[in-house]
Amino acid sequence: MSPLRTLFVLVVFVALGVIEIWSGFSRISALRDGRRAELVQVTLREHADLAHRLSERIESARRQARYVASLPETSALLSAGGASGAGRAAAFDDFLAAFDDVDALELVDAGGAARLRRARGGDGAVREGAPSQSEAPWIAADVRVDGALAGRVRVRLTLPPWLHASATTHALPGVGDRFVPSRVDAAAAPSGAEDDASGGAGAVPLPERREADGVCFASRVSRDPPLEFETRLPDASLDMAMQPLSEEYGWIVGSMIAFTTFVGLMGAFVMRLSQRAFRLRETEHYLRWIRRVTDRYRALMEGAADMILIVEPEGGALREANAAAREALDLPGLEEGASPAPDAVSSRAPPRRLGDLLVGDGAQRIASALAEVSERGGRLAVAGLRLRAASGRVLDVDTGLARVDLGAERVVQVSLRDVTQQREMERQLQTAERLSSLGLLTAGVAHEINNPLEGIGNYLVLAERAGDDAERRERFLGEVRRGLQRIRDIVQDLLSFARPTSATGRADLAQVVDSALGLAGYASEARGVRVVRSGLERPVLVRGDGGRLEQVVLNLVLNAARAMQGAGSLTIAARRVVDDEGRWVDLDVVDEGPGIPVDDLPHVFDPFFSRNAGTGLGLTVSFGIARAHGGTLTARNRPEGGASFTLRLPADTETTTAGDPT
Repeated sequence: MSPLRTLFVLVVFVALGVIEIWSGFSRISALRDGRRAELVQVTLREHADLAHRLSERIESARRQARYVASLPETSALLSAGGASGAGRAAAFDDFLAAFDDVDALELVDAGGAARLRRARGGDGAVREGAPSQSEAPWIAADVRVDGALAGRVRVRLTLPPWLHASATTHALPGVGDRFVPSRVDAAAAPSGAEDDASGGAGAVPLPERREADGVCFASRVSRDPPLEFETRLPDASLDMAMQPLSEEYGWIVGSMIAFTTFVGLMGAFVMRLSQRAFRLRETEHYLRWIRRVTDRYRALMEGAADMILIVEPEGGALREANAAAREALDLPGLEEGASPAPDAVSSRAPPRRLGDLLVGDGAQRIASALAEVSERGGRLAVAGLRLRAASGRVLDVDTGLARVDLGAERVVQVSLRDVTQQREMERQLQTAERLSSLGLLTAGVAHEINNPLEGIGNYLVLAERAGDDAERRERFLGEVRRGLQRIRDIVQDLLSFARPTSATGRADLAQVVDSALGLAGYASEARGVRVVRSGLERPVLVRGDGGRLEQVVLNLVLNAARAMQGAGSLTIAARRVVDDEGRWVDLDVVDEGPGIPVDDLPHVFDPFFSRNAGTGLGLTVSFGIARAHGGTLTARNRPEGGASFTLRLPADTETTTAGDPT
């Protein structure tokens, strides 16, 4: 799954969850606000109803005050002559008793003095005296006699019992009602009608006010006196009234949590499916890549010209083989990835081993090489192995081993290169080079043979002249026999040098150097060279064939003699070397000639490369012989002048002694 697609899916499901949470809180807020608005509207309707009823009561009391003001008794009581007024006071008691909307009455003259005070007691009886303190408003009416103001009648409104009983009057507990002076300017009231001037009926609603602890509804219930009726709705009453909504809140929150959880689970499920699909695509892509790599590896292995084997390190059992190896070595059933059927494992023959294919001591050598490369890793080359092909022919092979770690399993890849034709060509080149070297030695050999022959002829003549002197004849015949033995030794040296042999067995480098120097003595250019030996006083044993190593040493000596033009000192030194790859013997051939040109130094071992009249094969053949023995041949220039050739050969460790050169 791509990062953009993952991000898109994540954003979609997070947005759904956020929308659901926002919707849940919006539903809760809307429910709360709706319930609050409903309660406010109920209280407002109740307030309007109370205000209207109070306005009607005030208007009724105002009419009663006007009625009292129009009575003759009222005018008489306020006129001069108080005695007669006192007798008429009983009429006012009847008035208070008849009208329930008024619970107190006062008559005040024009000077403000009270002429009459009546109030309804707790038992409903009318009594004289100052009325008790009450929140009820006073309503006044002017008393005029002959058009002049004689005084005023003031009546106090009787407050109904339901006015402050909020438990029965209002739907919400804690709601309070009260009278307050009107905040509306009386001068702004319209003039003209008497009802408007004196007050007028009907409650006028005023704007709603927000206070610190709640809401206040107000209505003007009277202009004269200017009165307002207020109903206060505390927030605590609203909160208390909305507590039953908690159950509905719970349903909303529960549904919100359930939906959000469902969305989250769906999002996780979709993400899981997407990731699974992505992993499946990645796995399929990875499998295709593995198939391509496997096919490429199989094609490279199957199409390789060399024989390639996959071998177990312990025992050398064959696991796999490429087409070249199966065809050349007759190894059916070892194709890559081939495995026997499970029910045939116990009945099938043991697998073929690499050692079974090798000839001579190859099985032992390959076993030790497998153990070494399995333990140390890296790559290892084994030279001089021979194996038997399917046709019965014995092949010379160069062998390379490399450890391969397959997880918990370890195998060794063995590469076999058929060098049979190359070895045959090298042997032919060696033979040709030997014959070339013999050609160079021909003059010296003829001289060496001619000297004994002349001596033999002379001694035979002297033996014929000896007559009956047996002692002289025997002495002359002994000289003849020594000459013949000298000729026989020379011929034997030439035959031993010219006969091609294999690079197996054991050789003493000290004897090899002696034989090579003996043959070099036949060459005219080497007779004036002084040879200095070092480290060759005792036997120096190496693995290899003495005759072939003698050819290498002879080529190096003759090349050095030519470089020094038949004069100078030639040093031949043997020394033992031990490194990570094993134990070796180095044979250094050092001359005092002009050295090798720097440009020619990388090419001295190339075939047919020569700066003199030679064939250009001497150093090439010598290099091949050294490699066939598992060694090396290198060349370098000395800082003090001259060239140095170093022949490195494997030491014969089974016969190494403390007296070997170091």
